[in-house]
Amino acid sequence: FRIVYLSRCEVLGQAQGPNGGRLLYVTSSALNVRSSTDTATSSNILGTLGMGDLIEVFEQDEGGSYRVVYKGRIGYVSGKYLSETRP
Repeated sequence: FRIVYLSRCEVLGQAQGPNGGRLLYVTSSALNVRSSTDTATSSNILGTLGMGDLIEVFEQDEGGSYRVVYKGRIGYVSGKYLSETRP
């Protein structure tokens, strides 16, 4: 699997990331990281995560999106495609 270095994460397999967030695995072949929770447009896509990527997530909103830090920017990903279990 590929590790996504969002905050220079060097410790793997831990439930808590280096910035105090939870570490979760991506369970989708392509999960968009967006600058907002609006999924109606593609203009807000910051990047894409792949199956098995490990990402540090923070609070989850009412719609199920998690806030993340992606390449130094605040972003959002859908919680539907994240798991504590490696796919």
